Amino acid sequence: SIALAANGDYVIADRRNHRVQRCLAAGGGEGCITVAGTSGQMGSSASHLKWPSHVAIALNGDYVVVDYWNHRVQRCPSSGSRNCTTVAGGTGDAGSGPRDLMFPEAVAMAPNGDYVIADSWNHRVQRCPASGVGACQTVAGSTGQAGNSSRLLNYPGGVALTEDGDYVVSDRYNHRIQRCPAEGSGTCVTVAGETGIQGNSPTQLNKPYGVVVAWHGDYIIADSQNHRIQRCPASGSGKCLTVAGMAGKHGEDSNRLHAPTGVVLFGQDDPLAIVGLTVAAVAVWLCLLGSVIAYRSMSPR
Repeated sequence: SIALAANGDYVIADRRNHRVQRCLAAGGGEGCITVAGTSGQMGSSASHLKWPSHVAIALNGDYVVVDYWNHRVQRCPSSGSRNCTTVAGGTGDAGSGPRDLMFPEAVAMAPNGDYVIADSWNHRVQRCPASGVGACQTVAGSTGQAGNSSRLLNYPGGVALTEDGDYVVSDRYNHRIQRCPAEGSGTCVTVAGETGIQGNSPTQLNKPYGVVVAWHGDYIIADSQNHRIQRCPASGSGKCLTVAGMAGKHGEDSNRLHAPTGVVLFGQDDPLAIVGLTVAAVAVWLCLLGSVIAYRSMSPR
């Protein structure tokens, strides 16, 4: 996944290198530094990560990292000292209790500092207290129950919050995006995709991952296995528009994507940045909402 620092730097969960990289806004892969984890070394200590899947940035600049294989969320100092603190989940032990996580995929920061986590293998979304201690609340899905009803999820891969506090969830293996009420009742509405049907038509998705909500309410979705970014109407009905990539065609040239997993907006209708996989490295694409304007390999050096 990718996040943007206040100065425009790219902050990337470099999954296979077990680290988080901060790369200069100028791009090109130069000037990247490790701000969490230890390059090439997996582990469960405060200075190690194991297959980090997502990163968000707290209001004070700290890095909030989803430490996938350690079944935890780490908060790492903005200074880049890499001495991180566990704020949700355990350390290497998966579970399904109120405080546990099992292969979490993504995190979003609530306005009050709470951590909202796509707890993928528990088929739920957890809201965990800003203090980093105490039990978490299930706000979407049902612990340990995969399904495709309005109250169930199937390996959620991404989560975002709307301005009114609703939870927007990439329901990956149901090939849909769910909008779930802020009060945590768990009864969600499908706003993109067709439940249980994977496809590449304008109304379909194929294992969506990252999702963000644009300022006017549209849903911007990393439609991973369709190798594209979809912009779907705020109304939750109608056709979506492909704004980057080509449906079902992956590649590394400037108008194609390869299994995009994360997307972030620079602001309102400004360009967006996409993180995805290439043959040998992480890559970031810079795109207008309609066409790719630049491709930048972010392979750290």
